[in-house]
Amino acid sequence: MALEDIFARGILLKYLLPVVTVVVVVALSRKKLRQFRLRFTAYMGNRFLKKTHKRIRNEKAVVFSELNSQASKANRPLQLLEIGSGSGMNFKNFPSGSEIICLDPNPYNKTYLEENVHLRNPNVSIKKFVVGFAESMPEVEDNSCDAVVCTLVLCTVRDVKAVLSEVLRILKPNGIFYFVEHVASKKGRFKRRIQNLINPMWKKMVDGCNINRESWNDIHQAGFSKVDLTHFDIHMFKTSTPGIYGKAVK
Repeated sequence: MALEDIFARGILLKYLLPVVTVVVVVALSRKKLRQFRLRFTAYMGNRFLKKTHKRIRNEKAVVFSELNSQASKANRPLQLLEIGSGSGMNFKNFPSGSEIICLDPNPYNKTYLEENVHLRNPNVSIKKFVVGFAESMPEVEDNSCDAVVCTLVLCTVRDVKAVLSEVLRILKPNGIFYFVEHVASKKGRFKRRIQNLINPMWKKMVDGCNINRESWNDIHQAGFSKVDLTHFDIHMFKTSTPGIYGKAVK
């Protein structure tokens, strides 16, 4: 064996191998940490988001009564996409017979969805569970859904405009987008200044949630033929935060 080969192997064993080992360990650790975070988020969402959804139950009742009217007019099972389906908090409000495509970035929510569909509404079915982000949903065909639903989701997406563009692509002609969201306070108000101040920290703490988005503007400007939108106050934690609910027709 040449002296150069011995020297090269020595360098590899002494320096490169430990570096490679550290990189692999860190990569595996990050993967396990991400899996733990996703599992924990799914568990916490299934257990504790019920209280948050109770705060908007009246608004959800108004929104989903319109969904029931749509199903009655169609006189057939609705093809429905729920963005950010989570653990199925909205299932009990969906019309009987609805076939639901559930989109969620957390794969561990699928187990809770399959459990809860039988508890909350055995008369609907999960057509497909898609792991992904609403900014790009290639798994869902153009003009394929009668309705798209999202509740407390637009605050967490990376690009609201891209999401609404996808919603329009997916909806059938005259299809309807139903939403209930928390939003920013009006500009100039003290509460808006507080929202802007704490949003960077809040976003990191609460799984990407933004508390200062003007989502109503994005919905109005997205290109829907008709928007019916109402502002209201969500009462929680001994205070209130602004919200919107309504529907937008393709």
